[in-house]
Amino acid sequence: MEAIKLVGLLLLLVSAVEVALWRVLAPRNPNLNKAFPILMASAVGTAVLGLLLFVLG
Repeated sequence: MEAIKLVGLLLLLVSAVEVALWRVLAPRNPNLNKAFPILMASAVGTAVLGLLLFVLG
């Protein structure tokens, strides 16, 4: 597996963990709940970047 594909796969994994973490923690913390859309946008951006690296690598 090439290095770029490995990095893409790692970013996909990190974004999946990030989404699960924010889905669990945001309802319990009012500050995270306010920033939830930004946190989800960050996770989706990471997933898109990881997917692009995986496909193009």
